[in-house]
Amino acid sequence: MWQPNVIAQRPCAFFDVDNTLIDLKSMFSFADFLQDKALLVPVERFGAWRERLDRLFAAQRPRSEINRFYYTLFEGVEVSAFADAAQLWFTTLPAPDAYTKSAPLAALKALQQAGYNIILVSGSGYHLLAPFAAVWQVSDVLCAPQQQKNGRYTGELDDLPSIGQGKAHFIAQFLRQHQISAENCLAFGDDLSDFPMLSAVNKGFLVDPPAPTLVANRDAGYEVFTTVSDQNCTFRQYVCL
Repeated sequence: MWQPNVIAQRPCAFFDVDNTLIDLKSMFSFADFLQDKALLVPVERFGAWRERLDRLFAAQRPRSEINRFYYTLFEGVEVSAFADAAQLWFTTLPAPDAYTKSAPLAALKALQQAGYNIILVSGSGYHLLAPFAAVWQVSDVLCAPQQQKNGRYTGELDDLPSIGQGKAHFIAQFLRQHQISAENCLAFGDDLSDFPMLSAVNKGFLVDPPAPTLVANRDAGYEVFTTVSDQNCTFRQYVCL
């Protein structure tokens, strides 16, 4: 079973997961799986939850608000049952080549070989990320702080959603805890909402960013990593070691 294995004072490379390392929306893929298999959550609750979720998206509510609402679906669900369902979901995914992004994963592996702690940073829950963490042998995950009581999820979060400023918040906590300087760290994301994470460390990279993010990046100035044109290794100085 995978366990965190951070080495204090070593530099870190922080990676967003969805659309950065995988072409998959892990949270919503998991919810679709649960609804299709009639697992964990009553059918009636799913219907009401979907309606509210659709309204939030239609109203273009902040991603942090949508992320917080997402976890209300699991109010009263046993943590162990959630973990088992997450592992089952992971085993039903297609072969990794069908959903992983090879160039960013190569960057992850190169930094890993160079001695970096590899940290996944995502709005997804711990048990959704743990299977990926095990396969990639990463050092730790920073994720949605799902509140637990008596072995069950309450449907609330204990802290900020791990989205936007929340990612920067958890990275800062992590660096203080492990006595690691942000000046020695890198971060990789794909979306405008990842900008706080990228600015929390010395060097930030955008991986296959959508057009609106590219526009916003004119001012931010993060290096852009497009996996299609990576033959020349955009990140040579950092990851082609």
